[in-house]
Amino acid sequence: MKTGKITYVQHLGKGNAFIDNQTGEEVVLEKYKITLADGVEWNFNAKGEWKYPIGSEISFEVSNEKYKYAKAAKLIQAKEIPLSSGKTTSRPINTNDSILLQVCYKENMQAFAKDNEEIVIPRTKDHFKELKEFLNSL
Repeated sequence: MKTGKITYVQHLGKGNAFIDNQTGEEVVLEKYKITLADGVEWNFNAKGEWKYPIGSEISFEVSNEKYKYAKAAKLIQAKEIPLSSGKTTSRPINTNDSILLQVCYKENMQAFAKDNEEIVIPRTKDHFKELKEFLNSL
């Protein structure tokens, strides 16, 4: 088993397909190149989107050292981050997401807070999700 902190995620498109033994349905994997803090890039396959954010630490098994293929990435227990509400979250917050969220919030406060402050947070969430999806599609 190896471990590393994710510094970059690159989606490479569709990968191999297989038939799920439980459902009998065809599953097409997505290919990703993951760069870790040590600078080494590893190739992973995933069902759908890569689920570990930049900044999180993962453990994985190397399946082919020569071609840098790895499998079964697992998130190493994330530190709990206190929120202003007193609750905690175990989801790592990366810098880019934090900046994007702050910009969305600021713009929504300027646009709606004077007359409709109750819609600022819902609009911020919607705009943040839309922008994340747009950025991930580039």
